[in-house]
Amino acid sequence: MGVRWPGNANTTLQHTNLDAGVLTTALLAQPLNTSIDNAQVLVFWYLAITLGADIDNVSADLYRGVDHTGTLITRTSPAGFTAGSAVVMSGVYVDNVGVAADTRWCIVVTAQGGGDASTVTDGCIAVIGL
Repeated sequence: MGVRWPGNANTTLQHTNLDAGVLTTALLAQPLNTSIDNAQVLVFWYLAITLGADIDNVSADLYRGVDHTGTLITRTSPAGFTAGSAVVMSGVYVDNVGVAADTRWCIVVTAQGGGDASTVTDGCIAVIGL
């Protein structure tokens, strides 16, 4: 007999253009159903980004909500990269959300450096109630 945990995954990129210094929602999870209230939620994600010619620093933060106005769950340290390169970032987090009905999680990316825009080329966010 197996166990089926509620969850979902989303590969739709919310915004693909990353301007320097701007908080940009790149990934947004769909809401979970009410069967996981007061359970832990496993959130895992990845992003592929092509950096602009002058962008050499990127951070990706996990928020509970649909954008950076939600509750900050975890903040990554800005990672230094070679400007103009293609990079992959990923993360995993166990959230103790409490009442999870209709809760959404998102990844907000900030690029630092010069003014050249970077591009999110691929990504996924998945959430599973434990």
